[in-house]
Amino acid sequence: MKFSRRLTTTSTPDLIPMIDIVFQLVVFFLMSSTFVVSPGISLDLPGSSTTENVVVEGIMIYAYQDGRLYLGDETTTFNDLRVYLGSQSSPTSIPVTLFAEGGVAYQRIIDILDLLRQEGFSRVALRAEVQEE
Repeated sequence: MKFSRRLTTTSTPDLIPMIDIVFQLVVFFLMSSTFVVSPGISLDLPGSSTTENVVVEGIMIYAYQDGRLYLGDETTTFNDLRVYLGSQSSPTSIPVTLFAEGGVAYQRIIDILDLLRQEGFSRVALRAEVQEE
């Protein structure tokens, strides 16, 4: 009499170590990536060959040739900007970046910088596009 043996092995791969490695790779790439925060406001910035790349953080003010002002991505007026800046608790530690189009009147930029200085802001940067030589 002949006996038949069934030698079928049913092995399933252990997926938990692979999932751990994939998760660690995702975390690594998320932590090492740089994210550019740019609101949906298009602005024609003036060019400069000595512009430095810096991280834009804090308060962002946008000034246009036609007189429009934006605080972040919301339209504002000069008086509303004054009220908002006056309501900040520690202005010396908050960075402010001013984005102004190339054709904005020089007096308008000076007025904004004057307002920032009157309200106690000292970390102010003017933004420009990198101009290739």
